Amino acid sequence: MSGSDRPNFRPAHPEDFIVEEIPAFAPEGQGDHCFVHIEKRLLSTPEAVARIAATLGADPKTAGFAGMKDRVAVARQWVSLPGVLPEQAMALEAIDGVRVLAAALHPRRLRTGQLSGNRFTVRLRGIYDIAAALEKLAAQGIDNRFGPQRFAGDNAARGQALVLGQAPPPRGRIERRMLVSAIQAAVFNDYLDRRGDRVDLEGEPLRRGRPSGPVPGYRMLRAAEGTPARALEDEVLARAGITLLDFRRVKRLGRGTRRPLRLEIEEAAWWPAEDGDGTVVRFRLSPGSYASEVISELLSRAAQIRPACASSTCSTQ
Repeated sequence: MSGSDRPNFRPAHPEDFIVEEIPAFAPEGQGDHCFVHIEKRLLSTPEAVARIAATLGADPKTAGFAGMKDRVAVARQWVSLPGVLPEQAMALEAIDGVRVLAAALHPRRLRTGQLSGNRFTVRLRGIYDIAAALEKLAAQGIDNRFGPQRFAGDNAARGQALVLGQAPPPRGRIERRMLVSAIQAAVFNDYLDRRGDRVDLEGEPLRRGRPSGPVPGYRMLRAAEGTPARALEDEVLARAGITLLDFRRVKRLGRGTRRPLRLEIEEAAWWPAEDGDGTVVRFRLSPGSYASEVISELLSRAAQIRPACASSTCSTQ
């Protein structure tokens, strides 16, 4: 099912969408970088980092974090700040939208992608009949699509102009990364849409043991020459009006990679909301995957299953 065919999920309240980052490693307890475990609410990750850095007198440009977390959410993640002591971080009073949970030293800065995954706890208000849909979703997985957050505003178009040299690069590294990743994500999603439901497409390289699609860049591994997968890659790049070599203009941001086409949903569970309004679901995803895509697919499948049931027998409570 393509992204346009599914409902878009938006939490009614931040507490309806809880994200817990699963770190790839624990801080060593010594070093020049302070790893700070924070909880943020109604803030983007850069906004939260800027607030805590300003309060501690640190430069937000030198901060590190493993991944961006949703703004309309309660999200717990690690950030790193050089030149800050753990006791300074732990002594912070509540900052608007940010709370410090733990702090420890580490020799190196926290970098993008240094996480094992994310665990999500999502409340679906007014939704009850999801058990069968969730079971199928966990068994089959879904397309590993980039979510709409990646394309906020005209990020994909701005990213294309940046890669083609038609626009000056933004000064901020976070904004540059967001624009480049938006055009890369647009190409990958288009590849998924045009590939359709084919289980195997000859020539697709494997990523983590599974078929993968293009996240374009000048160092990206190509599909095998002369295969249907290579022809489809060429088609979506032409549709985007870019070549892999164009990404050299954005240097390290434009290296490119492969992304698994299917997303596995781990640790899936559900239970009725305590106040009786809806259902709570919990699951774990690999880094870079979108819970909003899982929830949208879950709601779509639940809606397809529900009409086939008698209203008196559909409830999973």
